[in-house]
Amino acid sequence: MTQIAHQIDPLPHTPASPAPLHLIVPWASARAPACQNLLPTLALPALQALLSEWSSEPMHTGSEWGLNAPHEAASAAALGWAERPDGCLPLAAWHAAVADTPCAWFSPCHWRATMDGVTLWGVSDLAATDAQALLQALRPLAEADGLQLHFETPTRWRAEGEPLRTLPCASLDRVWQRPLHGWLPERSQTPAARTLQRLQSEAQMLFYTHPAYDRRTESGLLPVNAIWVSGTGALNAAQVQAARGAGVATEPRLREAALAADWPLWVAAWAELEHRLQTDWLPRAHAGAALRLTLCGERNWQTWASPALATAPGQGWLERWRTPLRRRAPAPNPATLLASL
Repeated sequence: MTQIAHQIDPLPHTPASPAPLHLIVPWASARAPACQNLLPTLALPALQALLSEWSSEPMHTGSEWGLNAPHEAASAAALGWAERPDGCLPLAAWHAAVADTPCAWFSPCHWRATMDGVTLWGVSDLAATDAQALLQALRPLAEADGLQLHFETPTRWRAEGEPLRTLPCASLDRVWQRPLHGWLPERSQTPAARTLQRLQSEAQMLFYTHPAYDRRTESGLLPVNAIWVSGTGALNAAQVQAARGAGVATEPRLREAALAADWPLWVAAWAELEHRLQTDWLPRAHAGAALRLTLCGERNWQTWASPALATAPGQGWLERWRTPLRRRAPAPNPATLLASL
């Protein structure tokens, strides 16, 4: 787990109490055949109990070709953001609690050219010193395009500037170790798209001649030769403040394993989540806590609400009547449900 977590940047999270009210689970399922074959073998009695006792909300359907992953769309809905175009969820601004300034993540990475096209690979063990040096080298070029760079982690930098306000960009989860064809913004879309693609091209040339490139190559590590842009957009001060108190948390372990295609580790992560549901979430729901659980795959996501939300204070009689009827059918089998995400 440590090695994978080091290679894959953690999910953004909202500062919340130690006992969050809404748990979002990215990569609860994946379309990879190896994952689909494992679904019937998972022992998920706590999830089965939750599906039986809690009320289901309508499934949100999408495509694996959407720019934002389902867990990002679910986070946006949970945080109360207005409807935004695909690829324009301000995740970088949310993560940094930056108000009134468009932000994005710049992820240093490795683009590998093959006969089938260019594939994005994460850069493991990128030293902080090398990351800082690469960021400093890129800074003048970014500033010439109206962008300010800030160091967050060695493999995730934050850019701030007006070109990032409405530029649709694909999530890093969508392109991780996948061909990039079809995922890059079209240069003809907007001036901002042309600006960012030019900066990406300049970064490629700059990084190729940087001493960090040779150091990593000589050490047998993938050199940094590109940046990926994602998480674009802006939040106002009220949205930032509301997000900080939303009680939303994300469960990272399944995502880390799935992006690494480590399916035994993914099964182990499900076992850990099962234990959390059994010892924490179900008892809290039985004690009357108002909780939500959202399961996300590569296409779809769905939320379940604890019984307390069916009679939450302030609900009108019509809403109290409707809420228990959200799920009329019997609770689905967990494996069947996960396969549908």
